[in-house]
Amino acid sequence: MAKPLSDKEELYCQAYVLNAGKKTKAYEEAGYSMAMSKDKISIEADKIYNRPKVTLRIKELQKGRDKAIIMTKEQKLLVLEKVINACVTLDDEKGVINATAVTSAIKEHNLMQGDNAPTQVENKTVKTFSDMYK
Repeated sequence: MAKPLSDKEELYCQAYVLNAGKKTKAYEEAGYSMAMSKDKISIEADKIYNRPKVTLRIKELQKGRDKAIIMTKEQKLLVLEKVINACVTLDDEKGVINATAVTSAIKEHNLMQGDNAPTQVENKTVKTFSDMYK
């Protein structure tokens, strides 16, 4: 039976997919040593990528990513609303709201809804109190 991926290999695979196939970025984010030349890092990143079990895992992750992209805008909004609701509830252990996650989810939700679209602002001349009595 094949040996499973190490934690670093799994992180490499995930980072590779998230960084659109940038091997050296995936190598760095996975926590591998960066104390060498850029050329050496590139070689080591390629070596990891070329491991059969790593390549297979990357393909699996890419399939999952493609399925996630196929979601409709409405489906994504529903998922974001669930994230917002889950984050707003109090954490039983910590007793606090996960404000960072809530803010991030709401921001993404607003972007998808177009709530951050630019608005036209009219520039009006404002008269001061002294201008009114001249």
